[in-house]
Amino acid sequence: MSASRADTPLLAVEDLSVAFRSGGRAVQALDRVSFAVAPGETVAIVGESGSGKTVTALAALRLLPATGAQIQSGAIRFHGEDVLAMDDAKLRAYRGARAAMIFQEPMTALNPVLTIGEQVAEPLVLHRGLGWRAARMEARELLRRVRLSDPDALLAAYPHQLSGGMRQRVMIAQAIACRPALLIADEPTTALDVTVQAEILALLRTLQRELGMAVLLITHDLAVVAEFAARTIVLYAGRVAETGPTARLLERPRHPYTQGLLASTLELGRAHRGRIAEIPGTVKAVAQPEPVCHFAERCPRASDACRAERPALRSLAAEHHVACLRAEA
Repeated sequence: MSASRADTPLLAVEDLSVAFRSGGRAVQALDRVSFAVAPGETVAIVGESGSGKTVTALAALRLLPATGAQIQSGAIRFHGEDVLAMDDAKLRAYRGARAAMIFQEPMTALNPVLTIGEQVAEPLVLHRGLGWRAARMEARELLRRVRLSDPDALLAAYPHQLSGGMRQRVMIAQAIACRPALLIADEPTTALDVTVQAEILALLRTLQRELGMAVLLITHDLAVVAEFAARTIVLYAGRVAETGPTARLLERPRHPYTQGLLASTLELGRAHRGRIAEIPGTVKAVAQPEPVCHFAERCPRASDACRAERPALRSLAAEHHVACLRAEA
């Protein structure tokens, strides 16, 4: 990690552990996860479903469910301020105004009984103190800014009247309303066709440049990461498996899990290995931290040591780290 990033992170997550408990059953969602996002930087968190990506994003905004979820240890800091110690007033100011999130499914994230105008204007009323009339006028400009045509008509429309791509743009307009320093985008192109995906990513890149935002991108798609992120964090079963500059990580992935993700990605797998492969098995649900490599049972290179020792995250090159005992095998 560079000195500037270490000295002045916008978001710093340190040794974060999160567990979920339901009906006497416990699942360790995150196990000592650490990373930082610098001002204006784009960082991606990748992994399969169940790897802990969305839990990380929700924890960063303290949006984990009040019942069932438990932050066991660690720290979350935004501009050096302890997010876990924020009272309700500070949390309201933090969410939306300083950090905002685009949720994975806009049809469920948007309120079906409120108009688009009301929903885009709401953060302007809550966080910037605008009256509803002024907020509605600014909402019109925000809809135009996210490349939606006929914003006047859209102000009176309801979410079910919009296409998936249009709803995603509305979510982006809502998120950038207060010009946050950090935008968390949770699978922003899921369920969209390829053309619309490209448009959404191009829009996010333009808005990031115009507003000077940092972006934390949550995705399972390494092709999206290759196009969008400067740095990438690979999560597996709630742990950081590998992290580094995106170009280096994709060119020389060192963790067998990262290699498997790359080989199974249509656009990148063919270019990297000449074929498309799959990773056998699924992400393991972990009841509690274990002194083993969680990927060992799916790993083609696993040794007895991998099943008896938790690999530490170690440096391989400048800013490139991997948690694997056999990374050089």
